[in-house]
This record gives sequence, structure tokens and C-alpha cells, in this order.
Amino acid sequence: MWLLLSALTQAHPAGGGLPGHRLRLDVGPGELRVHQWTRVPIHHVLDTLEPSADFGPQAADAFVERRHQELAQELVVAVDGEVQEWRIDTKSRSSKGSEIFLFFEQELVLELEPGPHEIALRNGNLPDLPGFYWVEGELSADWVLVQTAPLLPSSWSMDESLREVSLSLRPMGRLEALRSVPDRRPFSEGKAPSIPREWWFIGFFGAALGLGVRAFARRA
Repeated sequence: MWLLLSALTQAHPAGGGLPGHRLRLDVGPGELRVHQWTRVPIHHVLDTLEPSADFGPQAADAFVERRHQELAQELVVAVDGEVQEWRIDTKSRSSKGSEIFLFFEQELVLELEPGPHEIALRNGNLPDLPGFYWVEGELSADWVLVQTAPLLPSSWSMDESLREVSLSLRPMGRLEALRSVPDRRPFSEGKAPSIPREWWFIGFFGAALGLGVRAFARRA
């Protein structure tokens, strides 16, 4: 916490820099994890503090705790249209400071029931400041990414539309799961694996054969 204290007390009053918002989404078995990394300009923090603000160690600890909570609360998540509440993995938290920025990291966790889902994220942090955005993600082998909106860049962008991101997910189908799929794969490779034509033929033939056997058994 002393790094934050030093950053706040030694920062140049006119220090510049734009905020940075980076989210790494991890869709795994039964849960969604979001690694939230936020870069906050020192001048913005100083503007929100009272002139008589306490910069002692205890005050710094309370400030960091409050800021982590605020960053999580302002990252609003809805699953199938219903707003959900994050569980904050406190062991993942970290913070540090420089003469221009404060940096905050933490992981937010949300349980996901089996089945298809529509997930919407809205980042309401530092809404009045233009900034840089980066949203990326990975899927476990049992999920298929149907689509994302907007299309996610491969690096930093100043596109404000990245404040709101939606994902369409569904479980991997049985035939699709027969294909070799990595345990983890990036969103860019999150589409369903293609199924060879012969597999469709085998499945259709097997279903037709099963119906035929049932019909014969009924007659018998």
C-alpha cells in the first residue's frame, strides 16, 4: 500500500494520461471469471479527494478496498437478461502506483448453469473520461461461442463501444465433442468445430435404423 501512498503524495498535480480498461473473460465449467485490470489517472483520484484527506497507511488500505469494490460494482453483468452479483476473488487482488497512474487488478467470479446463455457486460467505470479498452477471452472445451458484439479487437482500442460487450454461448454438442478440441481456446477460435459429412450420415443412418427396429418390435 505504500506504493499507492507514495504515488498520491508525489504525483504531479497536472499529471496526464488516459484510463485503461482491460477485461479477460474466462468461460469454464460452471463459471465465468473476469480478470479486471484498470489503470486510473492520478489526477482523477486527486480530484475526488478532500484537501484534508488522510494519506496514512490505514487510510490507504481503506481507499484501495473501496476502489476495488467500486470497480467491481460498476462492471455490471446480466445473464439471460437478469443482473447478477459478482463474487470477488480477494486473493487475486493487487494494486500499485506510479507518478501518473494507479493500477488495480482483481478477478470477479459468476456461476453459470448448464445450457445456452446470453451474457451482457457493461463497464461503467470512469464514464466521463475517454480511455483505452481491451476485451479478450478464453473458453473451456465444453463451451461454444456463438457470437460476440461488438467484434473484439486483438489489442488496445479507444472504441467506446467496448464498454458494452455481449456474448452468446451454448454447450458443445455431442457430435461436435467427438472432434479434437483444446482444453482452452481463445474467443477467436471459439466457434463450433465443423462436423464431417460422413458423421452426419452415420448419425442419420443410426437414427433411421433405431426407428426401424422400434417399428419392427411393435409389430412383433
